[in-house]
Amino acid sequence: MVNQLVGGWQFNWNFNWQSGRPLGMPGSLEPIPGTSAKLADASPDRWFNTCYMDLNGALQKCQAGENPVWRQRPPFTLRTTPLRFDDIRVPWKPTVDASLFKHFAVSERVRLELRLEAFNLMNTVIFAPPNTTFNDANFGRIAAPRGSVYFPRNIQIGTKLTF
Repeated sequence: MVNQLVGGWQFNWNFNWQSGRPLGMPGSLEPIPGTSAKLADASPDRWFNTCYMDLNGALQKCQAGENPVWRQRPPFTLRTTPLRFDDIRVPWKPTVDASLFKHFAVSERVRLELRLEAFNLMNTVIFAPPNTTFNDANFGRIAAPRGSVYFPRNIQIGTKLTF
């Protein structure tokens, strides 16, 4: 009787920790050599440095005391820069999936399995990538409302009878 209650339990978990994929660079801007758009204190309101020099040489979307890290590429000019940043990633956070199983021996040939499975157990919110359209008001920002691109917590219960 004690073995029926205490024995036969299994617990599995999967911890996924990754850095996120590289963020795509803005299409009509090219980085100024020797500069980086990576911010030490990136936030959803400013994920990377947005300061750029337009075709007339005027600074755009810069904060006080900031130097440009981009320059606008003239129309119909071939792109000579990479498609993605090498040092800026799309937001991502660690996620946990877990499952709990219990096996019951009903008879010599019949087994019953109860399962409880949870995907995204901690209900981790992963935001969409920031806007990389340089002439958009939200350039460099994760747009509000900030919805999740990752599924919410999902719990399922199941049984399996083997005979």
